[in-house]
This record gives sequence, structure tokens and C-alpha cells, in this order.
Amino acid sequence: MQPLPFTAKINTVIFDVGHTLLFPDDNFLFQLAQPFSPLSEDKFKLIGAKTKDQAYRESPEDPFKLWFGKWMTEAGVPARELDGVFNAIWDRHNEKHLWSVLEPSVPHILSDLRDAGYKLGVISNSDGSVTRLLQDFQLDFFFECILDSAVVGIEKPDARIFLQALEALQSAPAASLYVGDHMIFDINGAQNVGMWAVLLDPYSLADAAPCPVIQRLSQLKSLLNIK
Repeated sequence: MQPLPFTAKINTVIFDVGHTLLFPDDNFLFQLAQPFSPLSEDKFKLIGAKTKDQAYRESPEDPFKLWFGKWMTEAGVPARELDGVFNAIWDRHNEKHLWSVLEPSVPHILSDLRDAGYKLGVISNSDGSVTRLLQDFQLDFFFECILDSAVVGIEKPDARIFLQALEALQSAPAASLYVGDHMIFDINGAQNVGMWAVLLDPYSLADAAPCPVIQRLSQLKSLLNIK
């Protein structure tokens, strides 16, 4: 993967959290669906990615129940079983945050970025749990700024949350890169304030993205010309 043409301008990288640094526990969800579903785990995860995008388009304010409903239904879970599956998901989320899977490469990537001199931050549409989650995974110390929408009272793609992060990091928009998985909340939101953006799209589902696209977070290092 070739370095970005604007790499030399970048001194700040800001990340989304869900589906970018931390991922839902797909294995747990697969186990819930397995008694009713003939799908392989890989096929199940692909349906999860596709239905996530559909749910966010149809219900951006509250996509999660719609997403899990679409996902489980397309995986073969009967309608009569959905309430029980939902209850198991929420119980798990309350007991142990569902976005609880950390790819082993992520701490190394963040360390390499920091060692290369980049200022790092986080902006996440969340429920007030982002700082605790990052602390649980010992990632919080990488970031000079962590903004959780539930804490600051502003959600992406509102320009104010991006500008608040840039102010905290003392970074100019044109010198800053945002990495996320959602076209509207992440990519459009960042670009609308003059930031650069990279879309993380593991299954290559995005059509005509207005920015560079990576399938794995590790590819970010190549884009930034970090060895």
C-alpha cells in the first residue's frame, strides 16, 4: 500500500473506538445464533458487517436493536427466538461491554504511531464508557484526548466534537487524520471540518469512498509511511 500523498502534512491521528480499535464479541453472538443457524462463523460475521451498515442507514439515532435483529434474522434465527437473543445480548453488554475484542496488533500500531511523533486522540459516539474501556485494555495512555459523546454532549458527525478534539490536541484540521468505520459519522464528519480521513472497511463493502480505504488497521502504518 502506497503512502498517502498528504502524509508529510499529518502530525495528529484521531480514532473512532467501536469497530475501529475495539470490536463486538462476534464469537459470543455466533454462539447465540448457532442453535438456529446453518451458517459458518465467517459467513455469520460477514452478514453482521452488512447488516450493521444497513441499520445505521435506516436508524442512525438508535441502530443497535435494528442491527442485531437484522443480523440474527438473516443468520436464520426464528422471529420467536429474537427476544431471548436480545435479552442475552443486553445482559452480556451490561455484564461485560459487548465491544470487548481487541486485535493483538492494535497496541503495537498505536505505540509505533506515538513513537513516530504523532499526537493521538479518540472521538467516539458512546454511552460514557469509552475511557473505562480503553483503561481496561490498557490503551488509554496512548491518547492525549479522549472524547465520549455521552460525556461531552455532542455526537459525530457534529463538527463541534471534532473541533473540540483538535483544540485539546492543539492540532490544525489540515494536519490531522481521522480513522473510523462509518461513512457519515466518521468520514464525512471529519472531512467537513477540514480533516483528512481513512475508512476502515474489513469486508470492502463501501462504494466509492471519498477517502483512502483500509481493510486492517495495520495498513495505516503503510499509508503514513511508518516502517
